[in-house]
Amino acid sequence: MRSELCSRGWRVRGLPVNDIAALAPLPGSVEQFDDSQVFAAFKRGNAGLCETLSAADVVVINGEGSLHDLPQLALGILYLAYIAKTRYGRPVHIVNHSVLSRVGSHGFKPRRRATLPARLFIRRCDRDPRTGKSRGHV
Repeated sequence: MRSELCSRGWRVRGLPVNDIAALAPLPGSVEQFDDSQVFAAFKRGNAGLCETLSAADVVVINGEGSLHDLPQLALGILYLAYIAKTRYGRPVHIVNHSVLSRVGSHGFKPRRRATLPARLFIRRCDRDPRTGKSRGHV
């Protein structure tokens, strides 16, 4: 994927999976994805990464094999995608992935039978973080 994007004239900055798995602090609940204090703490701990997200034209995530259940890696990927979209207003594309989660297996308590990752992108990313109003589509 990287070589294809580069061949089309994009500059690509990769983030190794091990770095994503080590991100901290991360939200402890779905509601905390919108929490300003959680974001401020994340930004303090990951200033360089947040600067990169804010300067990006687009965020493309290769989700291959990483969004199953909700271990630290999946939570890190989803939070990065979420803040890129909601805090920095960047288009986010997660490609080459499937979303599998056993309800309740990740410690979160979904309100519906939809999985947490799907709910984050369908229900949350299409809302303006300042007003909570729908932006239409993701």
